[in-house]
Amino acid sequence: MRILFLFSLVQKWVGYVLLVVLVAWLLYWIFKEKRKFRQRSCVILCGAATSYGLVCLISLWHDTSYGACDYYTKLLNGGVKEFNGRQYRISMCSTNFFWGDGRQVRLQIFDQAGTLQALRYFTFYWNDGSEKELEYGDNVILYYDKSASQALHSIPIPPTRLDWIKARLPLAN
Repeated sequence: MRILFLFSLVQKWVGYVLLVVLVAWLLYWIFKEKRKFRQRSCVILCGAATSYGLVCLISLWHDTSYGACDYYTKLLNGGVKEFNGRQYRISMCSTNFFWGDGRQVRLQIFDQAGTLQALRYFTFYWNDGSEKELEYGDNVILYYDKSASQALHSIPIPPTRLDWIKARLPLAN
């Protein structure tokens, strides 16, 4: 077990080192000759956009299925809530498989018209005795993500424009 953990840790750092080397090489290649700067910049931007598109396409083929939305919304204190006179519907769905002792949950916030305003993913554990339910402040929703190094996270209400954009971009959450 320790060997697998060590292997995954080394694999992660090797990936970071390779990414830094690749970025350094690309920057050198772009700035090497001033007259080819515009052409090389275009090649890099088009390559990055194409790579992002391919990764998004692959992620759509392997899309995680979420279900039991009514059950998890009730269990984790979701539903229709009012903030500053405006109603928001907080919906939570879970995967059909466990991550160790926990479940991955998709948290969605919709406005009165039913438009998606924010999207988050988090993990909660059934038997650890800690907080699982959402908590509500005047202008914020607090949730606990047990898979992150910092467990407590927040979503401002109303969600920001960046939240709205990230909810629509694949792989942005």
